[in-house]
Amino acid sequence: MIDKQKDVTMRRIYVGVLAAVAMCLLIAATLNLSAQEQQGGVTVPPEPIKLNKIYFLIHPLTYVPECEHSYSDKERYKAYRECENPVRRRYHEAIDNMGDDEALVIYVTLYPTKDDPHPQELVDIEVMARRKLGRRLVLCTYPTGTAEFVKLAQEQGLVYDLETVVTESWGESFDGCVAKYSSIFTTDLGLAKPMEQNFSMCVPDAAWALKVKFIEKVTLPSNIRFYVFETEDGRPMAIFFEPYRRQGEPARFVDIALEPTKFETWRYVGSATPKVTTDLATPDGTGVRVPVCSHYTEPAHNGTYLLGKDVDLATFQAALRQARLVE
Repeated sequence: MIDKQKDVTMRRIYVGVLAAVAMCLLIAATLNLSAQEQQGGVTVPPEPIKLNKIYFLIHPLTYVPECEHSYSDKERYKAYRECENPVRRRYHEAIDNMGDDEALVIYVTLYPTKDDPHPQELVDIEVMARRKLGRRLVLCTYPTGTAEFVKLAQEQGLVYDLETVVTESWGESFDGCVAKYSSIFTTDLGLAKPMEQNFSMCVPDAAWALKVKFIEKVTLPSNIRFYVFETEDGRPMAIFFEPYRRQGEPARFVDIALEPTKFETWRYVGSATPKVTTDLATPDGTGVRVPVCSHYTEPAHNGTYLLGKDVDLATFQAALRQARLVE
């Protein structure tokens, strides 16, 4: 038993040393950047870097091993961790393939770990990104707004055109904070092109979305976006988003020409069991009325998915493409 405890202790020490070394490398790289921007003790503005695409990584890796102790349902934790692992690998691949006109913004937060608030897997991403991107990596704290990003981007000599820059959001969770902050950043930054959520680079909050097959993302003329999936048992599923929404604005809905009795919505409410709504008929009874996913509207409809019953995927997709925003 003692040997086992010593082994656990040594492993913790080893992981701690690795994390410390990685953080030292990251700090050294940052200090080196600052040193390069000084001449004769006078700070010189860095040479501007024009960005055409910016990726926003919203507090990723919340299911790392260091956080397992905070989840009482170990099987549920395992399912999310299994979804997160390939997403984490995609972060490394995407960063390694970024072009010279692309930047990465990482919004980090404090994690509920026993020994260190900065998980090793996140440190690995930060160190790799700093080596690959240099000052095209922007590290921000928990995303409460865009002021910190704007300030740091300016200090690091990063410039972008709000009319043309392309932005993409990754992280956790797809139907939670990633959706929420994509809308906030689009609106607060004044982006002409809305920030697009990349499902393959996210982990969802909804447990039933962990193992779905992604089919397509479609942008409607009303600027509403919807993502189509197929569940493990073959049911068609979709979720709607609107990029330009502010806190306190009324909730939005879309009407779809589908048989109301064949559809229901599942909403994530913090547990593995969804809140199911089956009464979706439009006022005239000719279709279904579905809420657009949003955290800040009144009432909120975050994490709300539309699921079909006894309807084929092709019919489902065709109807969704004709969805009408309720004005």
